[in-house]
Amino acid sequence: KNAGLTIKDVDAVKTHNPFAVNDIAFARETGFPLEKMNNFG
Repeated sequence: KNAGLTIKDVDAVKTHNPFAVNDIAFARETGFPLEKMNNFG
């Protein structure tokens, strides 16, 4: 919010979660496409 960005402005997300379920929950809550998450593994 402070930067004036929305989730639609983000091209990719890199997380450091040990379990994929965390990324799935994030994607469902935010509407962010899973194919744009952790794109390099």
